Amino acid sequence: MFHYEFICVKNNLLILILSILCISYACTEYPQYPDIPQVSYLYTNSTITQTDKHIDFTFLLQDGDGDVGLSNADTAKPYTDSLYYNFHSKIRVTKNNNSFILPYSLQYRIPQIRNKNSKKFIKADVTISIDFAQNLFPYDTIQLIYYVYDRALHKSNIDTSKAIIFYSPKN
Repeated sequence: MFHYEFICVKNNLLILILSILCISYACTEYPQYPDIPQVSYLYTNSTITQTDKHIDFTFLLQDGDGDVGLSNADTAKPYTDSLYYNFHSKIRVTKNNNSFILPYSLQYRIPQIRNKNSKKFIKADVTISIDFAQNLFPYDTIQLIYYVYDRALHKSNIDTSKAIIFYSPKN
């Protein structure tokens, strides 16, 4: 009889724990993000090789309806010309204590993060790898001024990275 009561108490305790877990999971509040994407700079890792200046640029991306990123099939209107790319960045450089923005920009395609029918929010760290040819890019300190578009062509806020410094390799 003692063994039977112990098993009943053990089963009741297990049911109680599972019930509490289910209730707490059901009560979890998910953040509400706007349908317009939001970006914020996180960090950058930069390296120099004999031929290139390389950046791994990481930013936080939040989007309330989850329609960020382009698939390989997204090549017809409206995803043509400059909207073929969903990441856009201007480059602010510093040379001889003067800062200015280069006359060209960086453009990349962030791949589709969720399928097109998903309406779940996205909160993700996105990393973009950027290479500059060392002999064509004489700048040692830059900043990226960037924004993204989602598939509905909502433009995010514009954010600016901290100074990214390329250190010359030691000989």
